[in-house]
Parts: sequence; C-alpha cells; structure tokens
Amino acid sequence: MQPFCNFNLAKNPLTQPVRNYPVDIIYKKSSKFQTTLSIPEGYKLAKKPSDLKVENSLIKILYTTDTLTNGLVNVVGNYEFKKDVYDVVNYKEMKYYFNVIVDKFNEGIVLIKEI
Repeated sequence: MQPFCNFNLAKNPLTQPVRNYPVDIIYKKSSKFQTTLSIPEGYKLAKKPSDLKVENSLIKILYTTDTLTNGLVNVVGNYEFKKDVYDVVNYKEMKYYFNVIVDKFNEGIVLIKEI
C-alpha cells in the first residue's frame, strides 16, 4: 500500500553521473505529505517504513509512521530544499538526497490477513 498515492516524487531528476554547472531549482522548495490509513478489519500491520530524519545546510527530510489506536496508521513526510541554487561541489550529495526522498516516500506499508 502506497501511503501517498503516488503524489510524491517518483524519480530522481538528477540523472547525470557528473555535473559541471550548478543545480538551479529556481526557488527554495518544500513538500509536505500526510495521510492516515485505516487498517481494514481482519488485517494487521506487517511492515511499515522506518522513520527518517536528515537535516543539514542543504536539505531537511522528515518521515515518520505512527500506529494509532483504532487500527489507524499516520504517515507524515516532509522535505525542504534550503537553497535555490546548489554549487557543483554539492551535486553528488543532492543526487543522493533525491534518491533518499524517492526511495523513502515510495516505500510501501504491508498488511497481512489475520489468522
């Protein structure tokens, strides 16, 4: 089950192995996602994504999943690019962080039928 229904970033926009000019994302961007999933009767939560927190001078990434009462799972994901232009020396780091965002925000929640 995809918690953010494919509204999140699906692929890394930085595809070049090396870059010789800055990464210009035009303006500082942030995206926030939140969903509360109801576990259907007769099913239980088998696997949920682990929490993640990254914060440095380039980016902030926060992803949490909380199991609530009454069979609900709350999933929150935020990421914020702290600059509008990233220097060439930061390209590999930014490419890595984009991969982290794509991988984490597309991780599924697994339910199994109770016996």
